[in-house]
Amino acid sequence: MAKANKKIDKSQTDETFLIPFQNFEINIEGLRESLILSLQSTIQAQRKVEKEIDRYIEKHAQKKLIKNKPFYKLHYTHQIELESLQKNLYRVGLTSYLLPRSVFIAMVSQLDLLISAYIKIALEKHPAIISKDKTISFEEAKSFSSIDEIKNYFIDEEIDSVLRASHADHLEWFDKKLGLNLKTLLGDTFNDFIELTERRNLFVHTDGVVSNQYKRVCKKYNCKIDSSIKIGDRLTIDPEYYKKSFYCIYKVALKLSWCFYRKIYHNRIVDIDSFFSNFAIGMVRERSGLSEDFLSFFLDNCEGSRDLEKNLLTINLALSKYILGKKKEVSEVLGRDWSSVNPEFRLAVSVLQDNYEKAAEYMLQINKKSELIRQKSYYSDPIYDEFRKTEIFKKTYKKIFKEEYITVNE
Repeated sequence: MAKANKKIDKSQTDETFLIPFQNFEINIEGLRESLILSLQSTIQAQRKVEKEIDRYIEKHAQKKLIKNKPFYKLHYTHQIELESLQKNLYRVGLTSYLLPRSVFIAMVSQLDLLISAYIKIALEKHPAIISKDKTISFEEAKSFSSIDEIKNYFIDEEIDSVLRASHADHLEWFDKKLGLNLKTLLGDTFNDFIELTERRNLFVHTDGVVSNQYKRVCKKYNCKIDSSIKIGDRLTIDPEYYKKSFYCIYKVALKLSWCFYRKIYHNRIVDIDSFFSNFAIGMVRERSGLSEDFLSFFLDNCEGSRDLEKNLLTINLALSKYILGKKKEVSEVLGRDWSSVNPEFRLAVSVLQDNYEKAAEYMLQINKKSELIRQKSYYSDPIYDEFRKTEIFKKTYKKIFKEEYITVNE
């Protein structure tokens, strides 16, 4: 049960307020995909050049064995071409070294854009939170044609002053101005985020060479870094660090967004709950644990949510644990009385408890009357991945919809 198809007042159906996060999600996923494809192409190019070098040496070099070790001798006229091939190999190798760094820097930039957008929204809706030290002279004020122009000037000045500060200051701005308490809510993720943003600064300004500032800031925020790292060392981005950083940036963006939207758009909590719950469950097939982390966070910070949305969050959290094989934790999440809730939720609980006979009974009870579960839900929702492989599901589906369930590639 990933999503709810609910009837909403038409005045509340505009979801453009979610565009900043949607843009972030599209762009950061695009960056991840582009890195994968680029590295695959780079590896293929590297292998191609290596084969060209091997063939060239085999064709033009004289091979000698000295103490059972092969040595090759090339005429100087062939050495020029070989050096050209070796330069090509070096360039391709350099690409595989630079690409992860470039994508890493771009990922941090995407979060910067999101933070900038949220600051602008907050200031436009609550101009009173603009820092009191922002002033203009009478002469400067005369150059503006309206009060709105002056307000926009102060908003831009506030955004600039915040973004010129450190990334720690960026998040602390939301705590100070909006009371989001992000530093506490993010926990260790906050410390990891500070380290990766400081590493980003090294790549941009010192080609990755560790500076005194990197060491000082990491110490200030209790960042977990290798104790052997010293000033003058050059840091890199290995696959494990890249993966960790990707997840860290995602966590900061999503948790910031959850708290920010609920604070600024408190009259749209139903839509916010639905959007982010569906977003988190959309990540469940990746088996990364991100959806589990997000949904746990959402449930712990869902003051003001309706019971319907809380139930959806709970079911989706149980589903994320179910797909990760954490059956004991599934029982813990579902460990309350569900007898008084809608049959759609009782169906979900039965499926997650592998009680397929009871699940089939709830399918029949729901029939075609549900706004939460439509016919296509039985095909698309991941909660039914295992259930729909069973004969009892297929028989019940046919009884309800008067047609065979068409098995698709899972």
